[in-house]
This record gives sequence, C-alpha cells and structure tokens, in this order.
Amino acid sequence: MNVSDLIQAGLVDLKGQEAISTSDQLDTDYLRGFLRSAGNIRRNTSITGTHRMDLRGAQLPQMDIEQQRLYGAVFRGLDEFERGIKEIAKIADQAARLAYDGLTNGALAPDTTLEGGK
Repeated sequence: MNVSDLIQAGLVDLKGQEAISTSDQLDTDYLRGFLRSAGNIRRNTSITGTHRMDLRGAQLPQMDIEQQRLYGAVFRGLDEFERGIKEIAKIADQAARLAYDGLTNGALAPDTTLEGGK
C-alpha cells in the first residue's frame, strides 16, 4: 500500500515531518514505524545521500487493524527504548567529561591500586 494513496483517500495527514492516521482503521504508530523502515528510508534518500522527507512514496504492508495495533505497540516500545538509549549515552558522555575534568583539575586522582596504571 502506498502512503500517497492513503493521503489521497484522507486516511493519513502529514503534519510537517509526521504522518498521522485520520482513521480508526489505520494505527498511527504502525504507520510511523513502517515509515522508519530501511526500505522506506532508502526510498527517501537521493543518490548523493541526501535524506528528503517525502513520505508519499513510502510503502506499507496491508494488515487488519488488530495486527496494526500489535505492530504499533512494538514500535512504541522501540521508540521508548531508543529514547532511553540516547538519554543513557548523553549521561555517559557527561560522566566521562566530568571524569576528564576531575582528573585534569585535581579533583580526582588515579586509583593507585590499579596495576600498571590501567
């Protein structure tokens, strides 16, 4: 199923960079999850590697609404996981910067019990 057909039929609305289902027969999280697939991202990337956000050419598999909701729930979980991982990476980066600063400004010292300074 082509997203442009869904837009034309009034089942999908594009709000900026976001696709939103306007029908109770199409799950928004299912829609957004499949739009993030490698195949759809490749369709929206030019030969020069530029990513253009034209979702109209994206493809979705046809599923009944119950299957869509199952996929949508998993896609929501993946989105939460991704946000969490990004937050952990941000905190880890801050911790490393603080450790570097602490070692270089004298607030921290190397552990003398480490063998060979490793």
